Amino acid sequence: MTREKLKLKVQLGVVRGLLRTMLRWAHTTGDRPGYSIVLGVPWMLRGLLGVNLRFVQRCDLSDVDAIYLVFDRPAQGGMDDFIAETRAAFGDLPLVFDHHYPVSGRLVQRANNASLFACMNWTLGIRAARTRYVVLHDFDLYPTHEAYFRRLYDQLCSDKLHFTANELTHFDGLTDKDNVLGTWSLGIDADWLRSNFKPVMCFHAVDKVGGRWTSLDGLTHIETKTDRRKLCETATRDHFVHVTNLCSVFLRYTSGQGFDPVWRLHMLWYLQHLSGDSGPMTRATEALGAAETAGLVVDGRTIDFTGTHVTCGDALRERVEAMERSLHGEVSDDVAAYLEASARYFDRIGERSELRDASGAVVWSDRADASAQVVT
Repeated sequence: MTREKLKLKVQLGVVRGLLRTMLRWAHTTGDRPGYSIVLGVPWMLRGLLGVNLRFVQRCDLSDVDAIYLVFDRPAQGGMDDFIAETRAAFGDLPLVFDHHYPVSGRLVQRANNASLFACMNWTLGIRAARTRYVVLHDFDLYPTHEAYFRRLYDQLCSDKLHFTANELTHFDGLTDKDNVLGTWSLGIDADWLRSNFKPVMCFHAVDKVGGRWTSLDGLTHIETKTDRRKLCETATRDHFVHVTNLCSVFLRYTSGQGFDPVWRLHMLWYLQHLSGDSGPMTRATEALGAAETAGLVVDGRTIDFTGTHVTCGDALRERVEAMERSLHGEVSDDVAAYLEASARYFDRIGERSELRDASGAVVWSDRADASAQVVT
C-alpha cells in the first residue's frame, strides 16, 4: 500500500468511526411495493435541480414510490422556501425532501471531501426509503429514455440482484475485469444492504480488489462483497447524458478557482439556459464567435482553453442534441447557434493530436481517412 493510500485509509477510518454512532437505519425491510429514487442535491447548485427533474418527469415512474431529494447540508436559511417552490413546480412528482443532520452534517463539512457529501446523501436516502429497491440518481445525469429507471428496477427484480447499473467504474485503476459498477446510476437491493451493513459502510473505503489496494467510491466497497451484481442488460449509454464533474466545475468557476474546462463549462451555460437563465449562454455564443485565441472572455472573465482537444465540440454537440430532442423533439434555434459557435471555436483553437485507447488503438486522428470519435 502506498503512503497516500495508507493516509487516506486512516482518514476515512477516523470519519467513519465518528459517524458510526450518529447514523442508524430507521428500518431494514421496506414495507411498500415498487422502488425509490435517491437524488443528492448540492445546495450551491440548487438552481439547476429543476433541470434534472424535467428529465426525470418524462420517465416512466409508474412503480416509483418516492423520489428522495437530499440536500448536502444541514437545514439552511431559505431551504423551506426553495422546497415549497420545487413542490409547486413539480407537483406531479412524489418528492420527499431531506437534509444532513446537524452534527454529522457539520462533521462532513469539516472534513471538506466532496465524496463524503455524496455518501451522506445516498445513505440518508437509503435510510428513508420505504421500498426494497432503490435507484441512485446523480445530480448531473439526465435520463433521455422514458424507461431509464424502470429497466434498472426490472433487472434487479428479474435476476434477484443486489446491484445493477448502466456502466462500470474505472475509479482509481479499476478495470472491466473487476466488474465494479458505477454509482451514478446504481440500482440497489436496499433490504439486503440495510440487513447486512451498517450505514457507515456506505462511505468510501480503501481495500483490496483483484489483489490491488484501491480507493473505492461510496458503496463500491459493499459491491465487492457480493457476486450478485452485473450491468443492466437493457439500459444502454444512449439512454442518458452524464456530465461528469459538473458540480466541481461549477463551484470552481463561480469561486474563481482554476479548473480544466474541456466542454463542461459549455454544458453549464446550456444547463443555466434550461433553468430559465439564458443570459450566460447568449453571451457565451457571442464570445465564442469573436474569439481567435484559447483565452475566451465571457462576462469580463478570461477562461483558458489551451490544450482543449478539437473533438470537444463533438462531445458537446452529442450531449446537448440528445437532451434537446428528449425535451423538445428538436434542437431550438438559439441552442443550435450556440453549438455551431462552440464547434467553430474548438476547431480554431483545439489540439489535433491523435487520440488512442488503453490498448493503443487510434480512436481519433486528423487524417481525412481516419474514423473520428469524440472526447468523453
